[in-house]
Amino acid sequence: MANISIIALLCFTICVSSSLNYSYGAAEENMQYMVVGHVYCDTCRVEFETKLSEPISGAVVKLNVGTVRTKRLPSREKK
Repeated sequence: MANISIIALLCFTICVSSSLNYSYGAAEENMQYMVVGHVYCDTCRVEFETKLSEPISGAVVKLNVGTVRTKRLPSREKK
């Protein structure tokens, strides 16, 4: 019975320590992402490529990341 308790405690400790490491992981201040894709003309407004969609070369796009519900950008706390 003592062995089962020790094994359960060991598993619990490993799970808690790994979750703490995941939630408090180091975050870089200036995180940069590279998004690769293509821009196309969506004349039919179906929001996916069709046979009528034409690629737009040299397009410049802006990517805003926000929440789905509020459409607002997440706030950034300055330290």
